[in-house]
Amino acid sequence: MPDVIKTYSMLLNYTGNMTIIGKEALFWIIEYNSNNPDYNEAERYSLLRNECLKHPTDFKERLDNGIYKIWTRIPY
Repeated sequence: MPDVIKTYSMLLNYTGNMTIIGKEALFWIIEYNSNNPDYNEAERYSLLRNECLKHPTDFKERLDNGIYKIWTRIPY
């Protein structure tokens, strides 16, 4: 299991193993890239759910373009 998911294909591969990880996906954390205009230090981290709600049509492109990465564990 990767600690960090950086592309949409990695996310699909990871979610294909949902029987292994159970409901852990509900707690995935988005970390925004500080080089992108959307970056806000006060909101550096967000839940995956919040990002999907804000960007329902371009989530895949945003992930593939490095706007953020998804942590499957608590970021360190």
